[in-house]
Amino acid sequence: MINVLENAKTKSVKIGNDLENAKVTSASIEANRESYKDVAKRGAILFFAMTGLHSISEMYEYSLSSYLQVFMNALETSRKDNVL
Repeated sequence: MINVLENAKTKSVKIGNDLENAKVTSASIEANRESYKDVAKRGAILFFAMTGLHSISEMYEYSLSSYLQVFMNALETSRKDNVL
């Protein structure tokens, strides 16, 4: 009985430590997520603006794929931000 109680206490302490680590990790993930919010918003606006252009003229439907190639190339060759 004493061994069972000791094992339960050990597991309880370990679970408590794991929960504290999870809180710290969760806060870190949330901070990182927040730092990308502005970029994601601008990207979403750009994406939906570009996908809506084909309703203006059919020409834009075909130029969209060309634009996406240029856009992806710019992403790959751009200077990386030190912060993000």
